[in-house]
Order: sequence, then C-alpha cells, then structure tokens
Amino acid sequence: MPKEEWKIFKNHHEPIIDEETWNTVQRIRNSKRRPTKTGKQSIFSGHLFCKDCGAKLYYCTANNFTADKDFYRCSNYKNNSTNACTSHNIRDIVLKEFVLEQVQQVVSYIHNFEWLFIFVDKVKKYTEIKELTPEIINELIDKILVHQQTKVGGKNYQQIDIYYSGVGIISVSANEYDFEKEFQNMLKDKIKTA
Repeated sequence: MPKEEWKIFKNHHEPIIDEETWNTVQRIRNSKRRPTKTGKQSIFSGHLFCKDCGAKLYYCTANNFTADKDFYRCSNYKNNSTNACTSHNIRDIVLKEFVLEQVQQVVSYIHNFEWLFIFVDKVKKYTEIKELTPEIINELIDKILVHQQTKVGGKNYQQIDIYYSGVGIISVSANEYDFEKEFQNMLKDKIKTA
C-alpha cells in the first residue's frame, strides 16, 4: 500500500518504546557516520551546520593529513561556489577540545546544582496555587525567618526570609512586606463581604 494511503492512529496503543528513545534513534539513523575515502569517520557526523546558510559541514581529510589537520567546511561552499556561502571551516581537533570543555562544564553544573533540579521537580506538580496548605509548606519550605518590624515614613515594614527546601532563599521580589498596605486591603475585603 502506498504511504499516502496509510492510516495512522497516534497514541492508540501502549508504545513499545518511549517517544524520547524513538526520536533519538531517528536522529542517529538520519546522521549515519560514513567513512571518508581515507577510512576516517567524524564523531560529529550529522551535528554540524553552517550558521549562515544552514547546510551541513563536511568532514575534510586526506591520507597525508595528521589528526590536527582534519577540518570541517560548509557543504554549500564546497559543492556550489564560493558565492553560495563562505568556507566556515574549523579544525576537528579545535572543535573536539571546545565541545569537550563545554560538555564538561554542563555536566559539572548539573552535578553541582542537582539539588536545584530536585526542587524544580517538586514545584512542577503545583501548577496554580490558589490556597496555601500544610502539604505545600512542608514540601517546599524548610524555614521562614521573620525579622523585627521597622517603621519608615510612618509605615511598618517587616523583612521575611523564606528558605525553600534544599535551595535556600529565592528572591522573586522585594523581601520587605508592607503590612499597612496589606492590612488596608484586608479591611476593604471585609467591608465588601459584610
């Protein structure tokens, strides 16, 4: 049967493999690592693209090249003409060192801030909090420090520090809470409901 006549019913059955694995396999299949005439293969096959024209970067090597001479160049520049794009070349060894350093930094960052991702996972289950509950407090907050009230310009202010579980203080807006303003709002609400 021709592909145009296929009938596809998505999410109708339990998948054999999860979608993320499927997408990874498809990406790998679309970026097959083919050896050059010299027998060398690029570890970046299918991942390098020209920033200007979007074409793939080709792996360029030769039998007489040492490893530090292999490079990548824009396929549009190589195949069409010098007017189609610029060479956008980079040596393989430079790219490997740069990507290795970047991946090491990201992995280190993730390991150093793993606690933050644990907190993010906790927060994800709350989409819109309309009312504070003991469960929310117990899961998200370690402690709350209440500072001494201060009076500035006739208004009472009080700093409140909220220490979130495993994260500490997250400053979203000003720490100081204007009790006078909140008290006036509460009075207005009570008058309206009375």
